[in-house]
Amino acid sequence: MTEDQQTISVYNKNIERYKKLVVTTNLDKNVELFLKMLKSKAVVLDAGCGIGQVSSKLQSLGHVVYPIDASLEMVRVARTEFQVNATQRTFDQIDEVKFFGGIWANFSLLHTEKKYFPENLNKLFIALKQNGVFFFSLKYGTGENRDSLGRYYSYYSKEEVLDILNKVGFVVRKQTNGEDKGLTNAIEKWMGFFCTKK
Repeated sequence: MTEDQQTISVYNKNIERYKKLVVTTNLDKNVELFLKMLKSKAVVLDAGCGIGQVSSKLQSLGHVVYPIDASLEMVRVARTEFQVNATQRTFDQIDEVKFFGGIWANFSLLHTEKKYFPENLNKLFIALKQNGVFFFSLKYGTGENRDSLGRYYSYYSKEEVLDILNKVGFVVRKQTNGEDKGLTNAIEKWMGFFCTKK
């Protein structure tokens, strides 16, 4: 399993704090851009769906959503409070082939060790249809470490990400940047990538 068990445990234990943080945060500009790039009634994988707020939005617009998360507590809240059919599943367990018209992976790939990043991207590449769109976001920086809550993070430079994406077979159609405050109250810079297959 490429997912970090300590990180999953932190999310399970801090689910109420996470809910409050997410509920008070508007769906960001990346969601709107993603929606514009999706074909109507697309089949979408929400990889690392959290409490399911994005899946709920996609579902309300007529898309068929497959929300997955490694945290059982996230899955529970997504199912009971956002009425989406979330399942506990990790990147290792994604085995669909050219099935999804869209893949949304917002701040989820960064919780695995860097050595697994290309492998996880390749699984998503195989799962995405040829004309599908793939979005993911990472935190900007260098190295790998745990935050004050014990969550595992891999940090990347833009050049590092572009090189790996190119090797896997993705091309970046649009790139976004920003900074936000998360569970630790620290403000960190992030990068978002909208990709298609070459």
